[in-house]
Amino acid sequence: MRILIVDNDTLNRFLLIHMLEQQGYMDTFEAEDGAVAFELAKRIKPDLVLLDVVMPEMDGYEIATKLKKLAGNIYLPIIFITALEDEESLARCLETGGDDFVVKPFDKVILAAKIRAHSRTRLLEQNKQLSFYRNAIEREHKIVEHILANTLSIDKHFTRYLDYCLNPASEFNGDFFLASASPTGGMYFLIGDFTGHGLASAIGALPVSQAFQTMSGKGLSLMEMAGTINQTLLMLLPDDMFFAAAIVEINNTGKQIDVWNGGMPSLLLQDPSGKIVKRFASRFCITAYVSRNIGKPRI
Repeated sequence: MRILIVDNDTLNRFLLIHMLEQQGYMDTFEAEDGAVAFELAKRIKPDLVLLDVVMPEMDGYEIATKLKKLAGNIYLPIIFITALEDEESLARCLETGGDDFVVKPFDKVILAAKIRAHSRTRLLEQNKQLSFYRNAIEREHKIVEHILANTLSIDKHFTRYLDYCLNPASEFNGDFFLASASPTGGMYFLIGDFTGHGLASAIGALPVSQAFQTMSGKGLSLMEMAGTINQTLLMLLPDDMFFAAAIVEINNTGKQIDVWNGGMPSLLLQDPSGKIVKRFASRFCITAYVSRNIGKPRI
């Protein structure tokens, strides 16, 4: 637990550090005024602050407000340690961001008890925030998983022609497989991979899927498909995100295969015995004619 002590009196800081070490708090930091405390807090992100009120340059009231603002939504307990005893000063300690106060000369037992109490409160607040964010993320994942499951689903008509394996959509790994009928009775399929992992890498699959399905229905060439997908993603994706894909068209006889491979590993054409007949490396669109003695191609 990181505790920041802010007091312009060197002796007071020494006594507090010594008392904290006796209580087992070894990760302590000290600052002689508010300005130093603020810069130090930005760097160490303290878990609790022990703060004097009367200090030169920037008093405890002002730095308390700044520290609370710096912490943002994270609960940062601030305990004022002050020689002021009038009700107005003590009330102002709480109004300006303090969570508690101890009057000098402070009782070590009471101060230690208050530190433990506020540490527990901070932990509870952190757990509440983590639970809230976790529930929000799970909700978002379920929504996106539902969208991807419906958008990237494979038409059952093609399952008898295709053997494929995909990880569950809930993993959001950015890899996906699409298949669609062509107007001439053949079929298209697309294997895609977005850079990175997680939800962000999977989001790009949605516009790709929509563009692919639309262009497949129109019977566009693979080069036209690749160009359209490229332009679509160029407008949507950030500069550090890329998409590799292989697009394949098989004609209605199953004897002609057109392949466009951009950034994917080589696609392999095998005969029924498993022998590799042709490799389709990453390059411009190429056309392969399958001889009658090869049989059903596997890509």
